[in-house]
Amino acid sequence: MMLREEGYMATKVGLALGGGGARGFAHIGVLKGLEALGVQIHSIAGTSMGAVIGAMYAMNPRADEVEGRMRAFLEGERFAKTKLR
Repeated sequence: MMLREEGYMATKVGLALGGGGARGFAHIGVLKGLEALGVQIHSIAGTSMGAVIGAMYAMNPRADEVEGRMRAFLEGERFAKTKLR
């Protein structure tokens, strides 16, 4: 289904992302899916990890960039110092 052909693209889309620590990374997959469908996000809200992912996406609306930044953080020195695994 192509959303643009079905007439849904005239509707503004707001995205609400929830929290949940590691589960918050699932939001990146959702963003990739929306990008693949050509859905343009007009507003973003989030809590906890959802707010982090949402803020990064709002700054640079490319899911692959958000994923890269999150991977870099998890592999970086700052995260290693937290001793969380």
